[in-house]
Amino acid sequence: MVYWRSQRGENAMIQRGHQLKMNQPPGTLTYTGLHGEESFEMELFVISAGGVQRVKLEKVEEIQRYQGLKWLNVVGINHVAEVAAVGSFFGLSNLVMEDILHVWQRSRMRLEAGRLFSIHKMLYLHRQSLVMEHLSIVMAGDTLITFQELKADIFESLRDRIITRQGILHKRGPDYLYFVLLDILVDSYYGILDDLSEEIEYLETTILEVKDHQGERIHRMIKSLIWIKNGVLPVRDMVKRLLDEKPAFLKEDTREYFENLMGHVNQIVDIVSVYREISQSLSDTFDGQVNQQMNRIMTILTIFSAVFIPLSFLAGVFGMNFVHMPVFEWVNGFSFFLALCLLLAAGMVGFFKYQKWL
Repeated sequence: MVYWRSQRGENAMIQRGHQLKMNQPPGTLTYTGLHGEESFEMELFVISAGGVQRVKLEKVEEIQRYQGLKWLNVVGINHVAEVAAVGSFFGLSNLVMEDILHVWQRSRMRLEAGRLFSIHKMLYLHRQSLVMEHLSIVMAGDTLITFQELKADIFESLRDRIITRQGILHKRGPDYLYFVLLDILVDSYYGILDDLSEEIEYLETTILEVKDHQGERIHRMIKSLIWIKNGVLPVRDMVKRLLDEKPAFLKEDTREYFENLMGHVNQIVDIVSVYREISQSLSDTFDGQVNQQMNRIMTILTIFSAVFIPLSFLAGVFGMNFVHMPVFEWVNGFSFFLALCLLLAAGMVGFFKYQKWL
């Protein structure tokens, strides 16, 4: 069972990110994320007919030593100067670099001068919490560059495939490597949706019990579905644009992979839509159960109040300090008073049951 991380304060974080960009000219490089302590690291994979190389780069200029298909993974975009140096080496404009560092913006893609630049929201589970990370991908010639906020990611399986030379990646170009990254990104959404389906099943079986934590769990689940939707819908738009515009770097034998990816993305969109409807239904059911429970409590309290109103009246009458009150002189006066109170209470309860209010 996955207990989804509370996302309270998300709007405040987005607002803080936008405030950092206020009153700054376009192209100003400012990291707007929350992971300011992450270390900077550049890892290079070189894929060629002669084999695979995996190296750590100290300076981006070292990449010139290697020939073949290259994947450069840059971790720690909070280090603005180092990231700017990478962008300068590959000739990326300040506007592109600004988008790489501004993490609180919508996913999108840009095609210019035979290059591809895209922004994505990478979602994955870490210690039973849903993490959203800003991911930027740049395709420049035979090099694919990914910029990440954190070292943790979803591409470990791709690294294993590259090292062990599984599949056909070593026979393909950067367009196929870009497809593989998107395919892993989309597959990660499937894994999250599987966990969400278990959460939905649990809530469906316990929703009538009205436990205190259920409302918060439903709210977190709805927010998680919004995250997935905001991540996957732009991917659909990107893939559709690639298939429609047919850029020069997209080879014909790679198109079929993107077409297949489009089918997976559409399936995820449909699943998210269904889960959101179910989640909203669960939220409405939970609210109805809470209101019904509150009504029952208020009914019981109202009945108690109604029963004690005449008893309070009698207590007030017999508690008056008049000198001459006949009942005070009766030997069985107190017993008569108690019997009268019990009779009134029993009569009112019987009346409430007759009216089916109890």
